[in-house]
Amino acid sequence: ASVHAAFSGGVGASLVLAAIAVGMLATWNAWFFWATHLLLAMGRLGLAPVGLAHTNRQGVPGRAIVFVAVMGFAGIFLGRGGLVPIVNMATIALALSYAASCGAVLRLRLRDDRRPRPYKMSGGFLTVGLAVAASAAMGLVVLLEPLSRAEGWPLEWTLILVWALIGAVVWRL
Repeated sequence: ASVHAAFSGGVGASLVLAAIAVGMLATWNAWFFWATHLLLAMGRLGLAPVGLAHTNRQGVPGRAIVFVAVMGFAGIFLGRGGLVPIVNMATIALALSYAASCGAVLRLRLRDDRRPRPYKMSGGFLTVGLAVAASAAMGLVVLLEPLSRAEGWPLEWTLILVWALIGAVVWRL
């Protein structure tokens, strides 16, 4: 409605809406590709059920694709109230995992500075240190943001704890 009002309806509004739809499809496609290949890699490493690491003759991770498609379709039925906390939880996990990855790079470079490097990093330790600090700050912001909306313990925190517990159980099994 607001797009039609901004463009007084007509072709302009239709073009903007089409561009929005294409942008959303591109984002969904990237997420889908990332999720299926993450499950494939995790299955190969034993961090997820090994069946998700199965590929066909062309190298397509069919089981991971079906799993992600089913979970994505099921998510539609959660509605906004169910999806927003899950997206927030994923944002928290992504920011903190990026900080942990940057911290691991920094630690490896400090502990074993003579190890061959697969790539050069401009700025060296300063760049990695800034990446750790920036990603940790982003992680802290998205971790604390639910407190501004929630009354009491945020749902996102409960989801993170439950997900971590499920991960620990799966890891032990």
